[in-house]
Amino acid sequence: MILKANDPEYYNLIKEIAKKREGIKVAQEVLTTISQDEHERARYRSRRIWEQDRECERVLRERENALREQEMQEMALREQKITFNEQEMALREQKITFNEQEMALREQDIALKEQDIALKKQEIALREQEVALKEQEKIMSITKNLLTTSMSIDEIITATGLTREEVEKLH
Repeated sequence: MILKANDPEYYNLIKEIAKKREGIKVAQEVLTTISQDEHERARYRSRRIWEQDRECERVLRERENALREQEMQEMALREQKITFNEQEMALREQKITFNEQEMALREQDIALKEQDIALKKQEIALREQEVALKEQEKIMSITKNLLTTSMSIDEIITATGLTREEVEKLH
């Protein structure tokens, strides 16, 4: 009967008996205290389990968030690396283009220098021709002057280096 003390049907009956007998009253108080302690312990355990479950959920969420954050950072690093690699490739392509342009300019410079050399050679050839013509004109002038003198054609040929035909044409 004491075990059913928390049952509402027996509660009042036990209360009446407890009023009459001191030992039962003490037993009822001990039982009530124990029952309350058991209820409190059960409530405490339930609350503690609930708090532990909440803490586990919080820790799991934090870990999931930390993993997501780490994945996002890794993704951002990968994207930065890809961007860096793309920029590096673009720079390499620009360098190649620059080198190709530089080579083309050098080839043009070489071609211009070769043209300049060819022009200078032509100038030299023209000057040599001019000099040769002037020398030829001088020799012709000297030959004409010598022909007006009393020198013989053989002496004029020896002095000027002209052929007989050239001297006779001037005569």
